[in-house]
Amino acid sequence: HRVDRRQRQMCIRDSINTIFTVDTDISFVNCDIEMGPFAQIVFDPSVSELTHLDIRTSEMYACSNVMWQFILADNSLNSLTILNSTIQDASIAAVYENCAEYTIDGNVFQANNIDLVIQDCDQENVGTLYDNDFYKTQSLFPADDNGDDGACIRIDNMAREEINFNRINGYNTGVEARDIELTFINNTI
Repeated sequence: HRVDRRQRQMCIRDSINTIFTVDTDISFVNCDIEMGPFAQIVFDPSVSELTHLDIRTSEMYACSNVMWQFILADNSLNSLTILNSTIQDASIAAVYENCAEYTIDGNVFQANNIDLVIQDCDQENVGTLYDNDFYKTQSLFPADDNGDDGACIRIDNMAREEINFNRINGYNTGVEARDIELTFINNTI
C-alpha cells in the first residue's frame, strides 16, 4: 500500500498484507487494522520534512495465525503517535530509531513478542511513554526469529527519557535499558 499525498485520514477494515509505506501525514482513527503475515508499516526514507503517522482509538492485530512484523519510525523526520489504541500479535509492535519522535499514550499492548524498541538518539526526551497497559499474555502464534524473551520495552543508546504511569504485567524483563539516563515515575512492574 502506498498513500497518495492527498489522503490525510484513513480507516482500514481489511488487511495490510505487505509493506505499507508512509510518505505523507496519515491518521488512522477508530479503525480495525488487520495485519497480514509479516506485514510492516514503515516511513518512506526519502521524506524531506517531518511526517506524522497517528493511530488513535484503533485496534491493530494479526488477521491470520502468523504474527505481523512491526511499525518502524527510523529517523528524526518520522513522528509516530499511538493514542488510546490496542496493539497486539506483533513480533515487535513499534520501533523508534535515530531520534524519531514518539507519543505512546493510553494504549493496551498485548500478545506481542516485544512491545517497544526505542534506540539510538543523542537528544533528550524525544518522546512520551505515558499511561499504557502492557500485558505479556501468551502470544497467539509461534514466536518468529526475534524470539520471545519476555521483554516489554527495550531502550538503548539514548540520551535521557522518562517512562511515566505505565502498568507492565507478566514480563520476565519489564524494561531493558542500556546506555541511557532513564527516569521511572509511578510505573508498576
